[in-house]
Amino acid sequence: MPNYTKGEWEAGSHNDEPLARSEMVIYGEDDQRVAEVCRTGFTPYEEAQANAHLIAAAPDMYQKLIKIKKWLTMLLEDAQQHLKTERNFITLVDAWEHDIKNYKATIADIDLALAKADKGYKNNGK
Repeated sequence: MPNYTKGEWEAGSHNDEPLARSEMVIYGEDDQRVAEVCRTGFTPYEEAQANAHLIAAAPDMYQKLIKIKKWLTMLLEDAQQHLKTERNFITLVDAWEHDIKNYKATIADIDLALAKADKGYKNNGK
């Protein structure tokens, strides 16, 4: 399991003035600082704010990706089982073969996203 700060994260700012050079802060539970997004150069305030909110959403997105991967893995295994036992229904076989291809591609995409978030994380649907 990845080793990141657990719990809900929220984005906040030290300064709500859009033209000021300000820092966006991502807070964890008990107002613990998890990360900071600093405006540099001519980065618009709204962009720094959006980046901070995206970072704050990361733990929730990560957990949802794990749930989606488990669900897709279950659907993949079900389709593979149907394909093995019910070859006589050509239209269903075609549908399951198509589903299997899509499930595998989606699971691979999720694995890439999870690996980027936590280098080397593998859930393997369990």
